[in-house]
Amino acid sequence: MRVQSWVLFNRPALPLGLALLAALVAPGPLRAQAPTFPPEALAAAKADRMAVRAIRRHAWPITGTTKDYDPLFTRMTAKRLVLLGEDTHGTQETYAERSRITRKLVSELDFDALVIENDYTPVERINRYVLGEGKDSNATEALAAHQRFPVWMWVNGPFLGLIDWLRQYNQATGRRVQVYGMDLHGMSVAAEAIRDAVLALTPEALKPLDAQLSCLAAHEFQPDRYRAAISRDGEAASCEAATAQAIALIENSLDAIPKMAANAPTVFGLRRNLAMLVASEAYSRVQVKSGTDAWNLRDRHMAATVDAISGYLETSLDRPARLVLWAHNTHMADARGTDRGRRSAYLSLGQLLREYHPGETYLLGFTTRLGTVRAAANWGERDRVFQLRRPAWESVSALFGRTRLPAFYLPLDTPDPALAPLEWNPPMRAIGVVYWPQAERREHYFRGNLREMFDGMLHLDRTSALTPLTPPTALARPRGG
Repeated sequence: MRVQSWVLFNRPALPLGLALLAALVAPGPLRAQAPTFPPEALAAAKADRMAVRAIRRHAWPITGTTKDYDPLFTRMTAKRLVLLGEDTHGTQETYAERSRITRKLVSELDFDALVIENDYTPVERINRYVLGEGKDSNATEALAAHQRFPVWMWVNGPFLGLIDWLRQYNQATGRRVQVYGMDLHGMSVAAEAIRDAVLALTPEALKPLDAQLSCLAAHEFQPDRYRAAISRDGEAASCEAATAQAIALIENSLDAIPKMAANAPTVFGLRRNLAMLVASEAYSRVQVKSGTDAWNLRDRHMAATVDAISGYLETSLDRPARLVLWAHNTHMADARGTDRGRRSAYLSLGQLLREYHPGETYLLGFTTRLGTVRAAANWGERDRVFQLRRPAWESVSALFGRTRLPAFYLPLDTPDPALAPLEWNPPMRAIGVVYWPQAERREHYFRGNLREMFDGMLHLDRTSALTPLTPPTALARPRGG
């Protein structure tokens, strides 16, 4: 039996180090008993101690100074795509550190855009604000388009501060650093944005467009209603063909529009909303049959959106665009290094971008151990603050916690044999917008080889729940629109 297998599946009730210590110092008969731990356990305990020491040797402490990320930025200098993860969707300090890194990437390495795990349409309004365009007079107004669960993911202090900083930076430097969304959930807002753009660009196409979109309109562009129809009626309820015909109709109309260059931002936005509508329809339809296929479709859409944004920006930059991405670790980690990627053919955004752009990406994972987190008990319910459970002893978060370092960056390109436990598929905690602490072991962990999944890790040992700008909202189980 491998050392790591013994640790992961046969650990004692006490943490291994404490259990061994108790046996050594116990009085009388207990101390005289034969050792109760097999050699594999003793070897695993030694490997754990060596790993903790190695992490302490190679970790770069994060202390709030301007030099916090010097070694990280040395590794990012030649990268074009920087992916910043998170192990929850509701940790204040994670948002704050990602904001710090993003500002440095923009101001010191000339990154051109921030792309976030949000739908394209509501982020268009934020983009207009940071460019000094549109009608919003402050960042709070620019965030007003974010009405769909989970509102707190973007209507919060750290993100508001970042978009305010981006606007001020653009004004001071004359640059046009932008913000985009890459997700696909907002079917109804995409449809509305498409109609508005068609009315402005090619109004004669609006009536035939509405005819083609009538299939999805019958479900009020609400994914859960559409999924229910697919579950009930099968392919007879599918809107796949009608949606494809609608897209073809608009693309043909766009080809005939004069002065395309003058309308480039509007046309690009229209095309991204068209792509989002197609992806949202397909995602909702495929979800009925296969969660894996739906996941892969979503991450492929995000990767395609990133590439489309890069291509669009490069037309005005005359050089390759540099983008910083924000999304959950489960999207950012290279799925080829995870258990579900190897067993179940899951893909990930990080994997796809590594494959599409070899040598141009940097994947930074985030972990936390103790504290509080903002999440909901179920999809669409009111968000609240949860106490984080103590992580599994054999998990990455617990291993990092045993270093006793409050916050650090760990490069994973260090060829130290003592870091081998990071390659033994340790569990990683993953909390999304829903948190079930009573079932954390079953619902909120995945396994993987840390060195294969990420290029570096940023650990924040004790953290607090993300503070939203608005009171917690219950959106009556929204339908994804």
